[in-house]
Amino acid sequence: MRAMPNIVRQAYGFIILVSIFISSTAPIVHAQTGDDSLSKGSSELLETIRKEELSAAIASGTENSTRWISRPAQATAFPMPSCVFPAGLCGAVNRDGSIAVAPRFDWVDRPSEDRMLVRLKGLYGYVDAAGRTVAEPQYEFAGAYSRGLAEVSINGVSRLIDREGRQVLEPSFAPAHAFTADAFWVNDGRRHYTGQAGMAELINFEQTTVTNDIDADGKWGLLARTGEWIRKPEFRSISVFDPNDNSLARVKSDSGWGVIRPDGSWLIEPKFEALGRLYNGLAAARLEGKFGFVDRTGMPIIPPNYEQVGSFTNDALSTARLGGAWGLIDRNGNWVVQPQYQLILHDPYSDNPIVWVRIGEKYGAIDRQGKLVVAPRFTQRGGICEDGWVVGFDNGKQRLVPSEGMQVSLPNGELSGSNCKDPFVLEVDKKYGHEPNAQSDYCDHF
Repeated sequence: MRAMPNIVRQAYGFIILVSIFISSTAPIVHAQTGDDSLSKGSSELLETIRKEELSAAIASGTENSTRWISRPAQATAFPMPSCVFPAGLCGAVNRDGSIAVAPRFDWVDRPSEDRMLVRLKGLYGYVDAAGRTVAEPQYEFAGAYSRGLAEVSINGVSRLIDREGRQVLEPSFAPAHAFTADAFWVNDGRRHYTGQAGMAELINFEQTTVTNDIDADGKWGLLARTGEWIRKPEFRSISVFDPNDNSLARVKSDSGWGVIRPDGSWLIEPKFEALGRLYNGLAAARLEGKFGFVDRTGMPIIPPNYEQVGSFTNDALSTARLGGAWGLIDRNGNWVVQPQYQLILHDPYSDNPIVWVRIGEKYGAIDRQGKLVVAPRFTQRGGICEDGWVVGFDNGKQRLVPSEGMQVSLPNGELSGSNCKDPFVLEVDKKYGHEPNAQSDYCDHF
């Protein structure tokens, strides 16, 4: 069940939009209409906010709203769920602003495989992207569609339904996940959940970023659609191996980690003490307490010589630790940056040529060839901008360093809440003003 986190996100966005709208535009409307209906959540106000939601969602698909370097921004999927309808009802709107899902629900999820999870009076069901009901709200918990199937809960056990809401696996197991359209992962244990009340989520084994999932204490087996066992419950854990190939799964058996196919045969025999996801053709693997890298078939590519490793990113580098210190290695296992740092923040989602490092208790920055760009001077890291400027904190005070490594001097005040996109905020004698930022032609004014 993915309900509560999205409700929180939608409510948070709603509050922000209401606040911005009322503070910036409501007085003008009041002057024109002579009443304060818009400030009380009228249909006119909600329509205006919904249009602002839509505009922001469309814009998110073409540009990133921040210049801090982190994971890439994701475009909003349409139809776009929205709870900005009269009486607090939820529906979904198309890119052109027309109504895709009529606002009659308590909550609507983002689309997944052209299906949207909805909630009404505490029960979950599904509609398609045109608003047609696929399954009436009837389930205590439910998950998003994956591989053509969705997991739903009845009396504490899971069944699988197809895209038209028809049952393909009767409710007999704790969790149940689609491996393929004809092979299902099922768990023979009992459910448990230790998080906050009302935050539980019923998720597929592919979803690794969700932390509020309902778990089970049993073992996983592989069941055919016909009801026959492909592999009886024997695996302690299942997860994704190759993000680009959903016909494979990492599994942990009593003999170790391996990779299995939907027919139950092994692609990689279960012999590793640890096995990571495949990134850019290589996966981290541990044998006899040491890490190296294997290819998609399990063949060793980089011998297990390291205490710990990261993963190979788009720059063909991975972090590796040896002797208690971190460095960067290439795909041949050669050191590009010798192990000398307590930490290297080598972001797999960023193409920025500069990365954070830590020596002792101080943070600095190096380029991906190991050249020191900013000497360790920050007690707390901030952001690395696309043009090479680095923003950090030194004993609670914000500091700005350009790519040449010389700290910008601000003799008349202190930076306050500055980032990589907006003009710098400068505090002088408890008053605030703006200075041009690193993107400006006036950086020499500092």
